[in-house]
Amino acid sequence: MLTMENKYIRFTAHAFIFIALIFILDQVLGKVLRHFYFKSEYGITYQLTYSLDSTKADVIILGSSRANHHYNPQIIEDGLHMSCFNTGMDANFLLSCYAFYKSLVKRYTPPIILFDIIPDELFVGTWGYDELDCLLPYYKNKPEIRDVVILRSKFEKLKLISEVYPFNSKLLAIVEGNIRTEDINKSKGYRPLYGELNDTTIKHGQSNGFELDTNKIKALNAIASDCEKQNIMLVFIQSPSYSMPNQKTIIPILNEIAINHNAEFWNYVNDTLFLRPEYFKDELHLNNLGAHEFTKTITNRLSERFIFEHK
Repeated sequence: MLTMENKYIRFTAHAFIFIALIFILDQVLGKVLRHFYFKSEYGITYQLTYSLDSTKADVIILGSSRANHHYNPQIIEDGLHMSCFNTGMDANFLLSCYAFYKSLVKRYTPPIILFDIIPDELFVGTWGYDELDCLLPYYKNKPEIRDVVILRSKFEKLKLISEVYPFNSKLLAIVEGNIRTEDINKSKGYRPLYGELNDTTIKHGQSNGFELDTNKIKALNAIASDCEKQNIMLVFIQSPSYSMPNQKTIIPILNEIAINHNAEFWNYVNDTLFLRPEYFKDELHLNNLGAHEFTKTITNRLSERFIFEHK
């Protein structure tokens, strides 16, 4: 008959074996997922990897879906005779862009960075932390972005012991990325939207009482400071919206950071030139026609800036 002590020893041994098997399974499955993730040649995973590891374009566009859909790199290339790549993606908010920036400048120094800022994203409680999950697959091999990734939660370092965890919710993207391909050098990261706005009522934003997010302000200052040191032309841009949001808090902050670090801040969010329903897919996003007109405006302004600097 087994004594209580022997039962405890047997239970502990079985528990240890079970945990060891789970750990081994996690490591093996995680390595398989990692292998196929980085073989992707289509969609968001491919664009993300290309942005972090491959592009060496002269003009880099940073930002979320508004960057992705609002800036056509081909127009910029034709106007400036410089290469351009759009790293913007859905849910790729300010903190993710900071990680993108750190990864890019570790590889090379782009002459120009256009950083599209959403009017509300500098406040506490807005987007940016959960969305850092897109960078989890790169945590292991990119030490320069780890300090940003762990902002996602206080348990992030512990979770990242798992090899499977970085690929949670990415299985469909991995499968699609391995059965389809795209020429990313043709699209240059730009994904146009088509269709026109149905509701043509221009909404006016109310005064907000949100607290500024110190992590996001620090990230903007860090990018601006580093660009100044490396002689990178940095332009913070608020691209058009079919709305009139309240910006009494945001505009002074972006102006101050730009002035302090020899950067630029161009605000088009309230620009009536673009408040035309035929330019918008929805309230927040330009369609392809609107993006074409907006990108031409940005390109002309960049061109004028270069002519002025080289007189």
